[in-house]
Amino acid sequence: MQIKKYEAVDMPSAIRMIKSELGPEAVILSTRQLRKGKGHFGLFGRPMVEVTAAADRVEPSARTPRRRERRTADPSPVRENDRSASEEISPWVGPIREELQEIRSGMEQLQRVRANPEGFQVLMEEFQSVRHLVESSLTESGQSSLAKYPSFLRQMGQRLLYSEVDERVVQKLLQGIQTRLPESCYSTAGTAEISMKRVIENALQVQGGLRLAGEGPRKVALIGPTGVGKTTTLAKIAAEYALTKKHKLALVTIDTFRIAAIEQLKIYANIIGIPVEVVVHADDLARACDQHRDKELILIDTAGRSHRNVAQIRELETVFRGSRDLEKHLVLSTTTGPADLAGILRNFKSVGYDYLLFTKVDEGCCFGSILSAVLQTGKAVSYLTNGQRVPEDIQQADAADLATLILAPHRVHPSQVAPRDGARSA
Repeated sequence: MQIKKYEAVDMPSAIRMIKSELGPEAVILSTRQLRKGKGHFGLFGRPMVEVTAAADRVEPSARTPRRRERRTADPSPVRENDRSASEEISPWVGPIREELQEIRSGMEQLQRVRANPEGFQVLMEEFQSVRHLVESSLTESGQSSLAKYPSFLRQMGQRLLYSEVDERVVQKLLQGIQTRLPESCYSTAGTAEISMKRVIENALQVQGGLRLAGEGPRKVALIGPTGVGKTTTLAKIAAEYALTKKHKLALVTIDTFRIAAIEQLKIYANIIGIPVEVVVHADDLARACDQHRDKELILIDTAGRSHRNVAQIRELETVFRGSRDLEKHLVLSTTTGPADLAGILRNFKSVGYDYLLFTKVDEGCCFGSILSAVLQTGKAVSYLTNGQRVPEDIQQADAADLATLILAPHRVHPSQVAPRDGARSA
């Protein structure tokens, strides 16, 4: 048994290397993503994939005559090494082959189901049944804890749980209403909803838009995980302040991971009529901002960072270290599950975000995590976005609108939530 690691630009290239050297019977043991290349803080390294593979034996090759000569000259140590390596890896090979066989069987079954529409329909019905069972079991414990509350308060608690508000938050809200308000405030479905809505509005913290008061430019950076729409959101805010509010501003991007993101931002900047700076090294950020010290607002775009990758979070900390008067908005998607959202809020805390900004309201159906996030972090919500259009699909956060979304996630589409005067941008 021989085990070897391979590095390649992508998975197909790595597989070709493995097959060429270890043969078609080689087994992949593990894969991981990494970055290699020059650049400060590892920000601009080339993405690579590292694959660890194993094979029972390696076919002789004319490219390795020296290795064969060594085996002929001193065969005993080689056999001992092969035998020890085989003994070390043999416990893994069986389970891996079984998993591969299960995957092949599953793919064959899927092909048969696709060929049979009736079978596919049956499979989807079974999937829906399993899904409903999981949802019921997830909320069962939370709902059982609501039994002590009056009927209409209990219904409000169930709605909050379905909206993915943290169970501990739900308990606090219900207890607050029951202990601080007279019974008449929750004796009917209507009064209970009105009371809960007011309590949620008071619990939420909002920061409508940006504040540009003070000398010098206000520097605002959007940070967050990948795929939440930071670049598009930055363009929407830029259009609001440049075109509608007639402020002088500049754009800065340190997202050199994605060339498309830079080009996209340049196109937006050209349409809006504002300058854009591309920062390659972290030290250049301060200089880029200093070049536009005559502006009222500098918006900074950043590359997405996985909250599970500690090294990437540390890189982002280093980029902003020493940046004075920099306001950071953590951009989050409303489609992110509660567990992942809690992890993002926790792991990005070391970067020092000041506000929360939620995107993809048009794609979400449960918005209780917004309330949970505000209470977990103590940070205010600055903006909500609900589409791809620039600059239309963005609005400044409003507590009443958020409370409506949280209480009625399955009834109210975001486009039906009318923004209040001054809350809608552009």
